[in-house]
This record gives sequence, C-alpha cells and structure tokens, in this order.
Amino acid sequence: MKSHTINYLGLSLMVLILLSANNALADEGIGYQEQGNIVTLNIDDLAITVNAGGQVPKFHYKLESGLSFNIMFKLIAEFYDFNEDGVFQYNETNIWGTDPPEIGEIRYNTILALPSVMWAFSGFESEVVEEKTVAIHFNFTSTNIFDPFYADLELAIVAHLYLEDQTIDGYQLEGGRELKFDLIVKNWPWQKDDTNLAIRFDISSENEDAEMEQEAGKPIETGSNTTGMEQKAEHTEDVKQVLAINHGDVEGYFAYATESQNNIGGEFQTKNVEASYSTDGDDNIQYYLCFEHFDDELIYDPSIGSIGEETASIGTTSILLLGAGALLVLANFIYRKKRK
Repeated sequence: MKSHTINYLGLSLMVLILLSANNALADEGIGYQEQGNIVTLNIDDLAITVNAGGQVPKFHYKLESGLSFNIMFKLIAEFYDFNEDGVFQYNETNIWGTDPPEIGEIRYNTILALPSVMWAFSGFESEVVEEKTVAIHFNFTSTNIFDPFYADLELAIVAHLYLEDQTIDGYQLEGGRELKFDLIVKNWPWQKDDTNLAIRFDISSENEDAEMEQEAGKPIETGSNTTGMEQKAEHTEDVKQVLAINHGDVEGYFAYATESQNNIGGEFQTKNVEASYSTDGDDNIQYYLCFEHFDDELIYDPSIGSIGEETASIGTTSILLLGAGALLVLANFIYRKKRK
C-alpha cells in the first residue's frame, strides 16, 4: 500500500511541476535586443529579426518547429492606373503613357529602390507589467536617400509586438505571434496629381515544402516568372487580408489592412487599399500594396505572424497535463474502492 501511495504522490508531484514549468514559460514575456541595426525579438519558440542596417529592410520569422519565412521591403513606385483596375502593373510605371515630354521638361524615374535608403534605429520602448515585458515598440527611420530627386522624402517603419491579443481599428493581432509594423511615407515627390503609390514586399519561404496562398485552398505557382503580368489580389470582406505561408500544420502569414490613412488637405482620411502580385520564378512572390493619391503623408499597418499548433501549444499542454491529473484522481478513486 505504501508503494502505491508513493507512486500516486510522485505522479501528482510530476504534474504539478510540469504545470508550474508551463506557467513559468508563459510568464517570461518578450525578449529583445539590437546589434548593428539588427533587432531580434523572442517569445517562447518564436524568433523575429528585423534588419535595416543600411540595407533593404527585411523581416525574418522563424518557429522552432521549422516554419521560416522572409518579408523584404523592396521598393516604392508611383504608377498611373491605365486599366482602371485599382492595382499596380509594372507597365504602369510609365505614368506619362505615350505623351512626349514638353521642351525643357524633366521626367524622373518613378521607382525608388530601397537599397538607396539609409536607416537609423530608434531604440526600444517597452511596456512592463509585474516585471514581465508585455509589449515592445521600436522604429527605423530614413536618414539619407542617395537619389537627389527623393531628398525630401521621409520613411519610417514603426514596429509593435504584444504579448496578448489586440484589436486596433478593427485589425486583430495574435498576441505573442504577430509583429505589426506601421509604414509612414512623408513628402513623396509626386510627378502627377492623378497617380497612385505602390509599395512592394518580396515574400519567400525557407521551407521547401511550403505553399503560399493568396486565396484559401489555391496555392500560388511560385516557380514561374510572371513579372509584368501582376494580377489583382482577391480580398475578403474583412479589414485584415492574409497571404498564407503554409508549412505542415502551421500557417505563417503576411497580413495587411484594406484601409490606409492618407493626409489630404491637411487632414487624415481613410482610403481604400488594394493589392496585386506576381512571381519571379525563384519561389518569391512580389506583392504590391496600392494606395490612393495623398498630399504629404501616408500611414499604413501591415503585419507578419503565424497560427496553428504553435499558437495553441501552451494552452494544449495545460489541457493535457490537467487531463493527466484527472486520470490520477480517477485511478486513486478506483484503488481506494478496491481496498474496501
């Protein structure tokens, strides 16, 4: 009888230890560091790095389970929507069409490639509750643009990571899994007053078996080159749109809102956002977020994150351990009944 009692106590103690360890894991909060303009954020099994050290800004998202993908902020382009579909196609960067330039008129390149921009890191702003970091904020701002035509342009990437779920202007964020980054564009040197702006992100996965989906259940064929044949992204009725990066049972994603804040006439107005995309033949997706004409400032909030087994891991572990505890209680009850 003593040995049975010891076994029950030992198993019960094991359950309590595992539950305590699980709670400690959940209480660690957000870890963060910066070195050489490379920011690293850690939460449990997730690592996010943001690199803007004088290079093209790049976001790397990785889970210990293996999911790994990159989002690269590639270029900004002014375009004229010749076919009136509301989105960017590469041949629309010739905003003047077939009109010959007037005598003495100078027409500039409408594409700003991001390697021509230098960036500075702001430092971290953290939110701490009971010695646990529950949110972290930081930004990269442009300090120098080598193309003189864009000398007055100001760019900023303002990043936010929260430990708990958030809803911001109808945009839902997964706590502990989703990095939100605001894009701010000021003083874009428009060449025409009836053009739009496109911001391109290159999206790639480091998982050979990954599938990318702009529409649920319809993988994108990333092995062919469709540059110049950009197609309009199909949007749902939700504020938040998602390009999924599927790897096993886990879904990573690049997400964006269907609304932006455009400063027009000195006041911010909510404007519609559309998107188009193409592939480069090397398993990369070129994704263009398309914005209506504005005066001196644009504010917009995309994000990167994941859902699936990893998101639910802490809760699932707790449930399994509680289930084990319940089985121990039941076994103890049966054992006591047999003694009678």
